[in-house]
Amino acid sequence: MKKVVYLQFTNPGAYPPLIHSSNILLEAGWQVVFLGVYPQGESRNIIMPEKQGRETRMLKWVAPGIRQKLHFLRFILWTIFVSIRERADLIYCSDPFSTPSGVLLRKMGFRVIYHEHDSPNPGEEDKLPTLIAWTRRKLLRDASLVIFPNELRLKRAQKWSASDAPARVVWNCPSVNELTVENNAHSSDTDKNQPFRLYYHGTLVPDRLPLSILDSMHACESEIMLTLIGYTTVGNVSYSKSLIEHAKKLGINKQLSILSALPREEVMRQCKKHDAGLVLFTGKEWEIYATEMVGASNKPFDYLSQGVAVLVPDLPAWKNLYAKNYYAIEANPDDAASLAELFDWLAQHRKEVRQMGRKGIEMIEIEWNYEKQFQPVLAWIESDKWVVGKD
Repeated sequence: MKKVVYLQFTNPGAYPPLIHSSNILLEAGWQVVFLGVYPQGESRNIIMPEKQGRETRMLKWVAPGIRQKLHFLRFILWTIFVSIRERADLIYCSDPFSTPSGVLLRKMGFRVIYHEHDSPNPGEEDKLPTLIAWTRRKLLRDASLVIFPNELRLKRAQKWSASDAPARVVWNCPSVNELTVENNAHSSDTDKNQPFRLYYHGTLVPDRLPLSILDSMHACESEIMLTLIGYTTVGNVSYSKSLIEHAKKLGINKQLSILSALPREEVMRQCKKHDAGLVLFTGKEWEIYATEMVGASNKPFDYLSQGVAVLVPDLPAWKNLYAKNYYAIEANPDDAASLAELFDWLAQHRKEVRQMGRKGIEMIEIEWNYEKQFQPVLAWIESDKWVVGKD
């Protein structure tokens, strides 16, 4: 039986595309081994779902300093040793910090896919640690196949690395198996006296969840409830407290609910209980970053798969993909007054909002599912390109 070894210097369970691609490979008859590292914080609670034929092995997290550098060297040696011992038919590197292992394994003759989920911001590629910048560039050039979730990101990486390796764009869509069954269970569809329920899952950071969202909730005439599911990052460890304190200051603390990181199955169950999901951006040069998140952000696809409409950035790329096709409405989180007006409109037009979600379910089933997105990659993996001497 063919075997694929996934490498990432983080928690693979926190990356839905890794779950989906490994499920697809399992269905195709592959054995799957994940090699990762437990992160610090709440995200360590997100674990890779158990499934026959899939094994996850993790190293402990080590604090920054000389011990972490030695720990990283251990990770490189460990991943190479396991890949050799397991006689892997395919290595699947999925973050820049796995590229040192990927480069060495490629030199040894292994087939290596490099699938970059999180990329450096434009112009910051060389700000990565020197070793990682070098091995990232090297693997982008030498990988058997390169995968990115966004066309602009891919082109930027190809230009930076002068790569002409085979490449694919795979959007971060949900699995077709995660589609909700539309069942008219939303009591707020027709009852405008019920609170309108907003939803967000992901990292709890100011650039995605500015305090202006709470200001808008306070300013609008309708009662708005907001549920957040996720975890803070290293640079924003206290941001969930900031959100709670700001909600208390506005007197809307009962309208805000924050849940810690949950397994993906439970996240999707929570999602379907709501009316609209947030996919908004703010901060310095947010337009450039947000444009490269089209297709790369799993949130809008996740929300739509559960019949939940989406609020997206007021940018051409987002509007053309989502709002133009009536799956979403554009919003500007930097304008609290206009956002409050939008919240009121949503609360007063619930049938239209629900129709967006229904259309989303249809599109996820037809096109925006990971099985459809990953099919060209699977076909390429199982083609004769993987026969020795054909790569």
